Amino acid sequence: MYLADVEGDLVLLDARQNAYFCVPRADAGGLKAALTGNSRFRPAADMLDELEAAGLFTTIDTPSPSALLPFLATCDLYGSPGRRAALTPHQIWDLASAFVSAQLAIRFARPERWFRRIARRNAHGRRGARAGIEIAALARLARAAQPFLPGTARCLGSSLFLLGVLHRRGLSARWVFGVRTYPFEAHCWVEHDGMILNDSLEHARSFTPIAAV
Repeated sequence: MYLADVEGDLVLLDARQNAYFCVPRADAGGLKAALTGNSRFRPAADMLDELEAAGLFTTIDTPSPSALLPFLATCDLYGSPGRRAALTPHQIWDLASAFVSAQLAIRFARPERWFRRIARRNAHGRRGARAGIEIAALARLARAAQPFLPGTARCLGSSLFLLGVLHRRGLSARWVFGVRTYPFEAHCWVEHDGMILNDSLEHARSFTPIAAV
């Protein structure tokens, strides 16, 4: 379970069920204490009983495994000059494979499985300045290919597709999920070393991070 504090509203992401639950700020105090505190005793709050009955978490007096996440990005690819990776036969294969893999993951898997797989692949990614240059070049290539690949215009398809392209070259990037309320909306993007690769900084800033791998 993942938690975000959006100006007092608490948003929970149940990665196993692929479900969000929003607790308005008027009811959020006791829930936040139960999820992030270290007390063995649960505060009195009707909302906690409702969440427990819904199966959103199993042991209410266990602290949340995920701390509240900061927003780390400082720039985006759109505003950063640089080259695009060349479109070679090998790159065409990587793009096609990443696209198919992303669409299958969206259709048949849930966030819990996505997170495990991305975290495992990211753990083996190349690091350093040269890797960062290659990541940006491949992100520009992936962006150029998206108009020809249905399903990659939305954030989830775009992010899984880009991550697949990077992983096929032994590279890694941070995948961030964010939320906002009134009205509720969830969003995700990919970033590396403070640079957002498939969204604008201005747009991503309007979301509070809730999960990242």
